[in-house]
Amino acid sequence: MPANVIADCDAETASTTEMTESLIEAELQGNWLFINSKGDMTQRYFYALLEEGIEGYPFTDLVSEEDFYADMSAILDAYQSISSRITTFYVEGTKHVFLADTNFTSYESDEGLLLGDVINAWLVSSSSLNSANTTSETTAVPSTTSATASTATKPESTATTPSGSTTITSSTTSSTATTTAPSYC
Repeated sequence: MPANVIADCDAETASTTEMTESLIEAELQGNWLFINSKGDMTQRYFYALLEEGIEGYPFTDLVSEEDFYADMSAILDAYQSISSRITTFYVEGTKHVFLADTNFTSYESDEGLLLGDVINAWLVSSSSLNSANTTSETTAVPSTTSATASTATKPESTATTPSGSTTITSSTTSSTATTTAPSYC
């Protein structure tokens, strides 16, 4: 991470958004897939815990699903302004973890796409690029939008954070294993 982000971390003033943006900028060939429900209850409770502390439990004043989605969209839009290799998949509801379900492929996005189809297209195009570019860096930068597949190399990690979204990252030029959680800042 850049020195200014490290300094902000040390001062406890860095946001997850700032840290994630620095990771995206450091690995421009990396591909990111964010899978979120529009009203993720776990994340909304997490942010209430941060704001109110445990004394606020049972957190009767959670941020609304609409406000959460608007804020999450703004964060992911900020990431997409840095890199066209950001793919987002939004699901209606409050679910937090998607890839742990045996039927994860059947989740439908707000645009009517199935998660399995999006991941499959992403992996197939990634594998095709990887085998076609084994000795050279990928130069094409794919355009990605909400619930569409991006092109990249085969993902090297899949992770779900307690306070964030499921993230798949990959890189054509180096090994990347990144776990990120959007910040509600």
